[in-house]
Amino acid sequence: MVLYMGWGLLANRLMSIFQLQDTSAELRVSYVESAVAMIKEHPFGVGWYGYQFAFPDYDFYLHDPSVIMYHAHNLFLNIGAELGILGLILFICLMWQLFKIARQIRYKQVKTLG
Repeated sequence: MVLYMGWGLLANRLMSIFQLQDTSAELRVSYVESAVAMIKEHPFGVGWYGYQFAFPDYDFYLHDPSVIMYHAHNLFLNIGAELGILGLILFICLMWQLFKIARQIRYKQVKTLG
């Protein structure tokens, strides 16, 4: 019943994902462009929590200095912008190690239960 009544709204929202005319999609693309430009100009990063201070120089969409952007809305781009390329690589390595440890713990528990 809910899908029947709200299908028009739901379909419109789903189709807006693939269109750049939607302001939220445009804004997210501009966040990516800003973060990539920040990483290119500052390969060693802008500093921990420095994204909010560097963002006004890379604001390609809003052009409003009163808007404070605290993060890049993407974890990997945010870490790359704040900690640089080396920091991003170390973060990915850390996540990979944690994934491997979690997998080992899970399989060890399955063997003891089985």
